[in-house]
Amino acid sequence: MVTLLFNILITLSAIAIGTNMHPDMFDIILFRTGTIALFMASMLEKPKRELSQNAKDIISALLILIIFNIFINTFNPIVLSNSMNLFLFIIMATTLYRYYNPDGKLKYFIATGVIINIVMFLSQQLGFNPIADIPTYAGQSGAFFGNKQRLATYIAITVPFLADIHPFLMIIPLIMAKATDQTIILLALIITMMYLSRNKPKRLIIQLLIVSIALIWKYPRIIQSLSFRFNNAWKHAILMFFDRPFLGYGIGIQQINGMDFIGNSYLQFIVGTGIMGVLWIIYALKKLIADNTNLIYLIVLAAVAFFEYPIELPRLWITIAAIVTIPQLKKGETNVS
Repeated sequence: MVTLLFNILITLSAIAIGTNMHPDMFDIILFRTGTIALFMASMLEKPKRELSQNAKDIISALLILIIFNIFINTFNPIVLSNSMNLFLFIIMATTLYRYYNPDGKLKYFIATGVIINIVMFLSQQLGFNPIADIPTYAGQSGAFFGNKQRLATYIAITVPFLADIHPFLMIIPLIMAKATDQTIILLALIITMMYLSRNKPKRLIIQLLIVSIALIWKYPRIIQSLSFRFNNAWKHAILMFFDRPFLGYGIGIQQINGMDFIGNSYLQFIVGTGIMGVLWIIYALKKLIADNTNLIYLIVLAAVAFFEYPIELPRLWITIAAIVTIPQLKKGETNVS
């Protein structure tokens, strides 16, 4: 039941929209409802595995961090709401880890969401936009994600799943990188190709040459984007962090230079949580790497989070829950007697 329900959820999370509310609010409600439904479904099954000690350590540290952040910010409603989302994310991720069947063909359901979004994007380019009457989407061409930047972020973090189906499918994100003019997809492609070729020196050399050509081709665009992000967002985030390095401003409470999102999930998180957030990120990454033998999914997500804001996009939370749990599960594995 958990596997079937999650496969449906991860497909819907990429294509479902609410017509009478802001897309982000709809995505949050879908995520919260889906998490509760997933937890209820888990009550009908016997767990296939238990959490590793490293996973328990990560969760324990995050719970301490969140609860401290709530208290230190005097139960601010925004902090409480964002903390609830983090709590629910923990529930979804642990439920997946304990109950999901890795034979559930997750990559095909993710690919379905990607393909439907690409079809919608192409139809928008041709002037046909079925969701144009929704105010937030008006004038946008980012398929079900609203704008090109968000759509590109979604495609970027799903590149390893497409490559796992067949390496030839990486041509799809390559085409979308050109169509959307978003270099973040190229970054995901480069990382995935190099990871898959890490034990094949000749292929790796060829791919390094291709990467070099791509970087030279996109050099002006990359420098312009990084310069804009640093001067208008990252620099201000760093200054804000040092203004309140120990306590932070509260999870998700503070705009940075008038912007809700700054194109760096790490900076966004530590501005809200302070030095404790920095320590938790280092601790969590170390533990995840120790637990995970299939690192490409995490590596791509971690790289994308440095230049975009996938963690702040409610529409991506279900996909991110899958990325941090399911790829490390082995078919037929069980540690529950």
